[in-house]
Amino acid sequence: VRTALMHDSTSKPRQVVLVTSPCAMEGRTIVASQLAASLARAGRRTLLVDGDLRRPALHTLFGVPLEDGLCEVLRAEADVTDVVRPTQAEGLWLMTAGYCDADAVHAMATDQIQPIFEKLRAEYDFVIIDGAPVLGLSDSLMIGQHCDGVLLSVLRDQTSVPKIYQSTELLRSVGIRMIG
Repeated sequence: VRTALMHDSTSKPRQVVLVTSPCAMEGRTIVASQLAASLARAGRRTLLVDGDLRRPALHTLFGVPLEDGLCEVLRAEADVTDVVRPTQAEGLWLMTAGYCDADAVHAMATDQIQPIFEKLRAEYDFVIIDGAPVLGLSDSLMIGQHCDGVLLSVLRDQTSVPKIYQSTELLRSVGIRMIG
């Protein structure tokens, strides 16, 4: 996936990528974090963002506090540059989800996320977003509209083909480009 993104980014912009899945527990956090780490190892300035505001996991994976993350930026309580943390991996930074509430979700629905992504595009070679599941929540559909494409994580012998199809149709219906 890293090779495809790096190769395709020269012809089609694929700088901001959302990683999502049809349902919970289908590996999207692992895919997103490993992809981000792989891009960083390849010498690309990479930011990993926890976009699963309601069930964040990256703060636990990286052993950092949840607070001061994307939700605080969406509520205009913090500047985006103040919530980005370096990780132990060279070239990899992390933005946690922060504390989610109705105001943060509403801000995401009103396109307040667009200027945030524009600022991140200028700072990083790649921005990888660990998103919420597509089915049952609209969060990934809202975030995905501001991304260059989406990767759908599915788990063999767990994710059903109808759910994969339903997820891809939902993503495409709002104009989100499928990368893989």
